[in-house]
Amino acid sequence: MLFRSDHKENTLEPTLIRASAGTGKTYQLTARYLKLLIQGAAPESILATTFTRKAAGEILSRILETLAAASSTLREEDLGKIREQVGIPTLPRSCCLQLTEKLLSNIHRLRVSTLDSLFTQLAKSFPFELTLPATWRLTDEIEDVWLRERAVNAMISHLEREEIATLMSMLSKGEVRRSVSGELLQVIEAAYSKQRSCLPTVWNSVRAPKRPDASKIIDAVNAFRSAQPKQKRLRTKLESLAEVLEIGSDDELVQDTLIAKYAETLRTGQPLTYYRSEFPDGLEEAFSTLYAVAKSRYLSLLQMQNEGTGNLLSSYEKHIQDSKEDLRVVSFEDISVRLAELFRQTPADQLLSRVDGVIDHLLLDEFQDTSPVQWQVLYPFAARTSGHESPTQIDSREENQISRSFFCVGDTKQAIYGWRGGVAEIFDTVAQQLPGISEVTQNKSFRSSPVLMSTISRVFKNLGRHPLAEDAEDNDPSQKLMYEAKSLLKFADRFPEHTSANSDLSGYVQLVTSTKPEEPDAFSLRASTFETAARIAEDLMRADSSLSVGVLTRTNRAVAEVIYLLEQRGLDVSQEGGNPLTDSAAVEVVLSALMMAE
Repeated sequence: MLFRSDHKENTLEPTLIRASAGTGKTYQLTARYLKLLIQGAAPESILATTFTRKAAGEILSRILETLAAASSTLREEDLGKIREQVGIPTLPRSCCLQLTEKLLSNIHRLRVSTLDSLFTQLAKSFPFELTLPATWRLTDEIEDVWLRERAVNAMISHLEREEIATLMSMLSKGEVRRSVSGELLQVIEAAYSKQRSCLPTVWNSVRAPKRPDASKIIDAVNAFRSAQPKQKRLRTKLESLAEVLEIGSDDELVQDTLIAKYAETLRTGQPLTYYRSEFPDGLEEAFSTLYAVAKSRYLSLLQMQNEGTGNLLSSYEKHIQDSKEDLRVVSFEDISVRLAELFRQTPADQLLSRVDGVIDHLLLDEFQDTSPVQWQVLYPFAARTSGHESPTQIDSREENQISRSFFCVGDTKQAIYGWRGGVAEIFDTVAQQLPGISEVTQNKSFRSSPVLMSTISRVFKNLGRHPLAEDAEDNDPSQKLMYEAKSLLKFADRFPEHTSANSDLSGYVQLVTSTKPEEPDAFSLRASTFETAARIAEDLMRADSSLSVGVLTRTNRAVAEVIYLLEQRGLDVSQEGGNPLTDSAAVEVVLSALMMAE
């Protein structure tokens, strides 16, 4: 132990922090790390993980820089800052100096890493259990794409023309598609990762009901034709329905909006209308048969699509794993899935005994990006460090020393981007699986003005006024818009009030709507938005050339378009945000030449 203080200062309860951007997430994690070191925790017993090398480097730099600054006698306020940060007002400078020397001489023992790096280390501890090939290595994103395309091409080459046609028909519910490889890749990219976390039987969960027998269909046809409503439109529609039933054109019924309207009447009890006119009495049984036919056909198509997707993913799994086996490579997702499966089946004490170095203190950064599969791997370590799993052997420690601790921090709002499978509900999972964990909310920004924070709160807390929210009142479980609307309202209801720690910091916010094009389609609306953004940036720069203007876009692909518009206005522009090389026209020309040569 480097510093002895009272017992209260040494108590570090398991903590989950839900923090917004700019509220000091990294500051809090660094504070926890520093306090552990000050209380005598061995550097190799502390594991801090995040998702990027840049973030890991920032955490490590802050730890060393904070200690180094507090060790110096040049600025007395630096010692006061670290005392406030770790909550130990009596912390002596000599302790900071000792820690700085200790860490610099043992920097190789510090465990501040990315989640990828941690999982790779874990995989090396269980190579046989994970059935990893000898001298394996991790793939990168570019190689993953190449392997995926290679596996799809291998699948296609092993199928006969009739088999391909059948598979494509199953995947697209009978519709004809031109690009075989494109369709298969689209399905794989959308479903493969999710499917790996499920049982194979998940694709057989939909079972279509039997089509009504012929006698019921004949009765329905006769009922529709014998009805004689006054309105010509109703008579024509009933005759059309009778003809569709008679010739067995069930696909037409699936697309008929009247079927969806009938389903709505079953939920609401309202009468069925067509162009505001009600159908005559006595057709209830006929419409029930009509709906049963449409339901049987629709669910049959869905069942066929699900089974086709399951067969496709099963075949793809074989081909992609064969390719990886040949090259002796695995992806980060492969490692995560295999580790999660192993950790579900193996007692925690056996797992932890195999890990290289005991982890007594776990600190998780950017927790919103953690996927459920990754949490399954982290859970044994979280349970042990949070005190929810008794150790097999009690260490002899000083009474005043912190034995174990758990800490994680993240922003639930950022999880809406779903990067690498992260979900906002992962925070609730931690709270449920680690009972007694202390939950803290941080919504006071240390880098934004009160004007900006107030605007953010007003916008997001009032999302219920958005037109998309109107569909929340629709209780039709088959409508995607209903779920989106309810999620929107839930997000707005849970959105916390954001404040600023800099009450005297000036700020300015202006909400601008782009000009509506004459023919508003997706392309013209997008172009108009970018034009408006470029014009505003130009106006600001013309007014004051010393300004630095940032333009944020929703996607990396849009960056190139905005840069082009800014450069057309004669502005100096730098590109940030990891855009792919294929956004460059010159690169596309070279790739085209190489493809032609191949």
